[in-house]
Amino acid sequence: MLRWRALGSLHANYIHRLRYQKRNSFLGSSFADGPTLEADNSINNTRDAQIAEMLGSVKRGRMDLALKLAASLTDASESSTELLARECSDRAFAAYVASKEAREMAVDFALGGTSFEIPGRSLNTISPKELAEGFWLKKVSDQHELSDTIIRCVKASLSLRGLDDPSAARALGEWRFLQQQETSLEQRSCKAYAAARDWHLLGRSALVRLQTSRSIAVLQAYIGKQIAADGRVMIRCPMLLSLHLKAGRHMKQELLGPEPVGPLDEMLTDMSTATSHPCFPLYEFASQRQRAVVRHMQILTECISEASSNLFVDKNDGLEFLTVAQKVFQQECPVSEKQASLKIFRSTAETIRTR
Repeated sequence: MLRWRALGSLHANYIHRLRYQKRNSFLGSSFADGPTLEADNSINNTRDAQIAEMLGSVKRGRMDLALKLAASLTDASESSTELLARECSDRAFAAYVASKEAREMAVDFALGGTSFEIPGRSLNTISPKELAEGFWLKKVSDQHELSDTIIRCVKASLSLRGLDDPSAARALGEWRFLQQQETSLEQRSCKAYAAARDWHLLGRSALVRLQTSRSIAVLQAYIGKQIAADGRVMIRCPMLLSLHLKAGRHMKQELLGPEPVGPLDEMLTDMSTATSHPCFPLYEFASQRQRAVVRHMQILTECISEASSNLFVDKNDGLEFLTVAQKVFQQECPVSEKQASLKIFRSTAETIRTR
């Protein structure tokens, strides 16, 4: 029996658990809203602990340890690489489905700047250096961490299957929504479905990770609140207003635009007339989303630099805002853009000091 199990049945089983069982962590705090694992005896409990440890290694980037643990869990029907890829993909999908309500709430809080609307907080009395702590709501940061873990898992799954390049995506051909009653599928069909689901998860989670980041939920939200609270800012800082609006347009046009049909849509789809869909558009979707995230961080870098230079009356406040931004970007900015952003922040700080 192929261990590429019938993903339609797997999906239905997960949805059943998510709706009717208490949800507990299956990968530490990073999967806090994940579905409970069925463990009826000590053997299963030991296996579950090993799987959690294996996925924790993936999260930390220790694929060597993850593969070593996978080797101790596998049997003759699949290799350790196949087991690890399957577990990464399945658990990432389950966590995404389980966290729907919490994710939507976190995104609303982050984009709405809710942390600056808490009773007792006045925007006028908040010092920029205070933004380093206390303004990244836990409901928001939890979803940021979860989306980051999902991204790491699906990237590992795709890499282990050799599906992390365009030619492999094209070669997969088509995937289709799986029927619940399908219990034996060809390995190639399962592989196409799993890859399509991974790319769909990657594209969506890249957006959630950005939206729930401190870069958006704290820094960009703070700038937006300052502009909205004082009409004089629009006159005094026209370039800042222009960049802030530019960031909003980019988010709407490049990150919130239409998506190709994907496996994550199947909860809303009548699968009785399921049709096949090409895999490559989902690969392109995931790739485009990741590029758009990098571009958004570039725009936000310009916005933060301009705010530090001209938004604050006291130049020390501008320097403090830059200091917070540097710490945030060290942790959140994509590697390809990080050094360029930090260089702009250092240059801006030097310009402010020499005024």
